[in-house]
Amino acid sequence: MHITRPAIAVALALSVAACANGTGTTPAQVIADAQGAVTGLQTALHQVEVTNPTLIPAPLASRIDGDLTKAQAVASVLTTGLPAQAGAVSAQQIEGYINDVLDVLAGPPVNGLIPAPANQAVAAVAIVAPLIEAYVNQYLPQPAPKAAASLDRARLAALAPMSVAQARMVLGE
Repeated sequence: MHITRPAIAVALALSVAACANGTGTTPAQVIADAQGAVTGLQTALHQVEVTNPTLIPAPLASRIDGDLTKAQAVASVLTTGLPAQAGAVSAQQIEGYINDVLDVLAGPPVNGLIPAPANQAVAAVAIVAPLIEAYVNQYLPQPAPKAAASLDRARLAALAPMSVAQARMVLGE
């Protein structure tokens, strides 16, 4: 699928608008977003391995598997009973792993060429990732953002343009 500049702009605008109006900033929604993102990426990448086993080279697939395994471990202890600061630390770790996976999928040699239906989940994760980040930013000081991360997310979100609510539906929330 060819990603156009207008599609990137729409995806980025949806993500920014969702962050700006507070959508997804409750602890329960952030937990659901984080856990849904990890599970959604695991499912999507399994689909890619089955349908197009050579799309993601073995070293990158191994890196992705490692990130998702670590993210799953952190997500399994993320509960609404955690103090906000502790929950934000865990959400930040998960978001870091998710961003690493999205960076791999957006960069060479994959270049965002994720086949359907896996592209839906990848796009959904790219849409909810900024919401997790916005929540984390409320509680933890952040280093300067990577400009590439926002652009990569926008490119991947453009794979299947959808609203935040639709992204959450795709991720099974």
